[in-house]
Amino acid sequence: MRARYYVSRLVVMPDYQGIGVGKRLLNFIAELYTSQTKIPFYILTSNPQIIRGNMDYWRIMRYGHASKGRGDTRINNEIRSSLSRKRISVSMQYRPKTSDSCCGETKH
Repeated sequence: MRARYYVSRLVVMPDYQGIGVGKRLLNFIAELYTSQTKIPFYILTSNPQIIRGNMDYWRIMRYGHASKGRGDTRINNEIRSSLSRKRISVSMQYRPKTSDSCCGETKH
């Protein structure tokens, strides 16, 4: 399996939501990691502001509902009954601003 960086959670305090703080932080961290490591950087989100937002350097890799889970395990049962199971989720990959090749893709 190839090495990758994933953002698992990004939380912005209510007083600072809606003004682009989260997107700017996400772009800064993604640019920093991909420029220094050349390892792909991903986010999986169901946040409508990120999904619909102006994310110039991000490419949608997958969209749909969360996985149903396989097998009869406690965690899979919780996923199936979760409210977040009904939300659309999107997986996005950061595409660096630089013209250098990174993460196996041609840059724009």
